[in-house]
Amino acid sequence: MNQKCRDLIWWLGIDTHIEQFVKNCEACVLSKKAGDPRPAPLQPRLWLEKPWQQPQVDIFGVVRVAPHNQKYLIIVHDLHSKWPEITATSLIAASSIISILDKTFTRWGLPESIATDNGPQFTSEEFTQYLKANGIEHHQTTWYNPQSTGGVERFNRVIKESIKASLADEQTFDQAIHTLLCSFRSTPHSLTRKMPTELMKGRNLRLPLNLLKPPASAGAKIEVMAKPIVKRQQKMKEYADKRWRAKSPSFAVGQWVRVKLLNRAHKLATSLSPPQQILQQLGHHGYQLGDGIKCNLLLQNTMKILSRSDKRLWRRTLKFCADKQTKKKTNKKKSNQRWKTLTRISFVWHLCTGVLHN
Repeated sequence: MNQKCRDLIWWLGIDTHIEQFVKNCEACVLSKKAGDPRPAPLQPRLWLEKPWQQPQVDIFGVVRVAPHNQKYLIIVHDLHSKWPEITATSLIAASSIISILDKTFTRWGLPESIATDNGPQFTSEEFTQYLKANGIEHHQTTWYNPQSTGGVERFNRVIKESIKASLADEQTFDQAIHTLLCSFRSTPHSLTRKMPTELMKGRNLRLPLNLLKPPASAGAKIEVMAKPIVKRQQKMKEYADKRWRAKSPSFAVGQWVRVKLLNRAHKLATSLSPPQQILQQLGHHGYQLGDGIKCNLLLQNTMKILSRSDKRLWRRTLKFCADKQTKKKTNKKKSNQRWKTLTRISFVWHLCTGVLHN
């Protein structure tokens, strides 16, 4: 559009003026011609100091190639050691997940807290009461933001790739799960540079490959690795922010915004919601909106600031609704007065007719 205008006319600052015009055009915003906002910078989660402090729980499935009683996998992923637990099941009701977590907590103890998404199993009253009875704090992610539980979500990708390779090698589904767990638990993680079994149990697993190496003497205690891990997390953050061209959000409490809708009625429908007001900021990139929805800006293209034309349109809509409500109340009041008048006339008529008759 800039080039087309420059072919016909030019003035100082023409590109900036055209961009501002497009950004304030309601039709351009609704049709996404004004461009999408950049995603917010990545916020690395602090590395926990001890194992099994806050594991992440997720449901993986449906697995079509699995037996009928193993269609779903319940994943428990420890954020400190990267130790995974996988339990196959055919039911994913809250009671079934509670039973699986009970068996897992019997082996490793009760964690201080767990992190899950907003699945109906994890938001049910039964699951909430179970965690409360065991003194476990529940952290839930914002809607449609799997980055909040990135550890378990990344492990889900490992599950897909590993099971696919094992099945291609003509292994059974159970053998594929066992191969995955044995390999992942005994492989140094890219973040901690330690094996999950070393951080979780304080020792390494003895595998067939260990027969090629003479037994080593017992080493010292595991060193504190917080500083090097923070440095590696910072490098990962810089890489991700540079790759996605992240930009810190400029939203403020009280602003009116539109929220990107993930489901549309049809292809030509707008993907932006009606205007919503920001009521509260939750953390670095979370916001509480007027309709009760919580939005997280780590999800790309989540919110757009309302343009001037949007604000004028929204004010006219609110005024129209208010006028319509006032008119409705006025008509109702007139109707009540008309009914009272008719009632009085009817009473006087019946009274006079009765007197004349007598």
